[in-house]
Amino acid sequence: MQPQTAAIVASAADFMWSRPLATSVEAFTTNHAALFAEPPANGEHRLEWTQAHRDFQDLFEHQLEQFVSTQSFS
Repeated sequence: MQPQTAAIVASAADFMWSRPLATSVEAFTTNHAALFAEPPANGEHRLEWTQAHRDFQDLFEHQLEQFVSTQSFS
């Protein structure tokens, strides 16, 4: 692995295992746990899960964009 690539991977790993990211994911799961407490009666995914997934994507993308903005790479 080239030195610059290794630095990018190391920075990304630090971000993925960071306390701020873990804290935001833990808060999200705590706030949305009730949605997933009971399996759906018909075996299909509930519509509320789609919105929760979108909300999680937004949360993660926001965190990722903040991380990338602090890096020397794009």
